[in-house]
Amino acid sequence: MAKLPFPHPERIRAEELGMARPMVTDPVIQHSNFGSLELALKPLSLRAYRVDEVKAKPVVAEKAPQEVAAKTTTESMMAESEVFYNQKITQAVESGDIALALKWLEEAKRAGSKSAEATFINLVSQ
Repeated sequence: MAKLPFPHPERIRAEELGMARPMVTDPVIQHSNFGSLELALKPLSLRAYRVDEVKAKPVVAEKAPQEVAAKTTTESMMAESEVFYNQKITQAVESGDIALALKWLEEAKRAGSKSAEATFINLVSQ
């Protein structure tokens, strides 16, 4: 922990006014490059917000790799991706590896596939 001498406020005042320096001890502030900071905020005004009044702001924070790969199911998927996931599910079911087929199904759902679940159900029910 480093110690930083800080001039006493009375000494600063006396020097600015051209007066004699007072007999005061300068405080020493201890600090370090690491630690914790506690911050308490007090609202200056209170106001209720309606959901339709608040505009969504884009999130700038870096996302985890799983969140980047994951899309909501409302987003459309490219046709090539749909075909790819359906082929992988079909190959896994035909080889008898249902666990692998389920993994491909979950991956397809996260990516936004609309046909992967139907493909899986049709193949398993045959």
